[in-house]
Amino acid sequence: MKAANFSAASEQRDTAKTLEEKLARNFVVILVMAFLGTAVQIAECYWLWAHGGETDAACEVLKLCSSFFTLWLVAFLFLYYRRKFELLKATNALLAQDTLASSELLASWRTWSFLPEALAYLVHAPPFLCAEFTVPFYDLRRSATYTTTLNTDELAAIFMLFSRALLLVRATPYISGLSTRHNCAYANLNHLNVTTWLSVRMTYLRMPGRMLCSVSALLLLMLGFAMQVAERRVNRDLDEYLNCVWLVLVSMTGIGFGDLYPMTGLGRLISTLSFMWGALLAALLVFVMMEFCKLLEIMKKPLSLSQRISPDT
Repeated sequence: MKAANFSAASEQRDTAKTLEEKLARNFVVILVMAFLGTAVQIAECYWLWAHGGETDAACEVLKLCSSFFTLWLVAFLFLYYRRKFELLKATNALLAQDTLASSELLASWRTWSFLPEALAYLVHAPPFLCAEFTVPFYDLRRSATYTTTLNTDELAAIFMLFSRALLLVRATPYISGLSTRHNCAYANLNHLNVTTWLSVRMTYLRMPGRMLCSVSALLLLMLGFAMQVAERRVNRDLDEYLNCVWLVLVSMTGIGFGDLYPMTGLGRLISTLSFMWGALLAALLVFVMMEFCKLLEIMKKPLSLSQRISPDT
């Protein structure tokens, strides 16, 4: 009987280990599909701009490729949640009578689930459809109201860029190590809910410098593209991507040289968000430095104690 129980427990551990490896590989494929779909959509926008805003066969091919990657993204996302359900079953995190629907992995607004994520990732520029609409903006220097145009391909690219960037937040359990089988088993035994927010905090506590630098660099690139979409038709200086990145960087630091400035409502919103992240980043850096100074004070105590008991003193 003991041998049979040991064999069953060993088989359960092997099954859980295999599911963990498949889950990690599945998530990597999801990241790759999301990156490829977004990159192709952004490339379609630059191709559209290079040809005077007129759609051609190349634009439609690029949008078809983006749709292809998006469909595969949703398919692998469903497979990810299916395997996650099997892993929770194997680690006794769910009851025997639980199903995929009752486990809140299929549809839930309180936690990460398949249906809300799939609906967010399905938003992309559809092939053979590109609509333009006018957006008014107020020019402060001329004290007059003007209009600019935006199209659905550009807005879809911005939405895809920011919505799919949330997958990097989902990757924090793998970065912090909370997704391993031992940590999951410990959390289940202690009735600890391993959430994404907990993973983010653990990652921040373990590697604050790398995390803040990575997030800032990513936001700089994404907000730079969004600024270019918003301002390129009304501000010739912001038709270049590097100038948009420079404007976002200056907004983050709060300097405001005045050489470049947004004119549209969307551009001003992006500049405001950049400044807000810069202010938050400064506060977080102060917190990191305070924690580092506390650590230095703790390290000084054993050093001073060793000097007191040293026979040479």
